[in-house]
Amino acid sequence: MTPQASQAYQALKEYIENHYPGMEVQTEGKTKHGLSTLRYRKSGKSLCAFYEKEEGFTLLIVFGAKERAAFEAAQLNYSPDITAQYLAADTFHDGKWVWFPVYDDRHLDDFKRLLAIKRKPK
Repeated sequence: MTPQASQAYQALKEYIENHYPGMEVQTEGKTKHGLSTLRYRKSGKSLCAFYEKEEGFTLLIVFGAKERAAFEAAQLNYSPDITAQYLAADTFHDGKWVWFPVYDDRHLDDFKRLLAIKRKPK
């Protein structure tokens, strides 16, 4: 992971740990490609997951019906990159799975607001 991506990874991880207390953290060790996964969930509901990649990481957020409505009502408040990723994502029976590639900290504020749609921060 590049230094810029690593900084974004640590900043988002610290934000979650500080603003979402009691989150269960599930880690999966190194995959066959040498990369790891970090998942945050509470009471059986997922907040997000981080998937390491060589050049950065991918943030996965799954939006349910109410969460999709909340994002779509406020989508003009997000950067065009975030909105494009959201609109291009597939919707399944259990929600809209949005994979955000992260290479630096440029969209951290957007990610924090997206997480607040999933669950209100403390």
